[in-house]
Amino acid sequence: MMLRHLPNLISIGRMAMAVPIAWLVLTGDVLTAAILFVIVAASDAVDGALARRYGWQSRLGSILDPLADKLLMLLTALALWQVAKLPGWFVALVLVKDLCIIVGAFAYHKLIAPLAAEPSAISKLCTAIHASMLVAFMLNPQFGIDDRVCQLLLIATTVLIVGSGVHYIGRYTRRAIAHSRQH
Repeated sequence: MMLRHLPNLISIGRMAMAVPIAWLVLTGDVLTAAILFVIVAASDAVDGALARRYGWQSRLGSILDPLADKLLMLLTALALWQVAKLPGWFVALVLVKDLCIIVGAFAYHKLIAPLAAEPSAISKLCTAIHASMLVAFMLNPQFGIDDRVCQLLLIATTVLIVGSGVHYIGRYTRRAIAHSRQH
């Protein structure tokens, strides 16, 4: 194996771990689920750092990395909803936002110009707060995470999801308009 593929393999590993983490939540082993979730979520920083440090960025990596994040977050949220720890409206919000991003990215790529995925600062913050919220809900109440902390993280995550969605729509709408004016 060439080392340059390591970031993509880490992203694939993150995708593969999404199902066992969700399963652990569903079976009630939330401590193990939370520990694995934190390790897997932290691997996102590792693959990105390796890709940037050694110039191992690739088109495939720019697709795998955000998909791995979305799969990990979505399956974990679905499991938490299934065990009545997370509200259904939140899972619906995550689904709608992710579908809008995927459909929008595909349409932009096919109809306007090749798309280079560029995560924004608000998107990165959203992912970090979202991950923290999921861990808090996993550990509440058995491990001393206060309900108020969970609710505060839920509100913050909701605001950031909506904000990052609006940001991406605005960003790519402006790019589409600029591209159409050039052609």
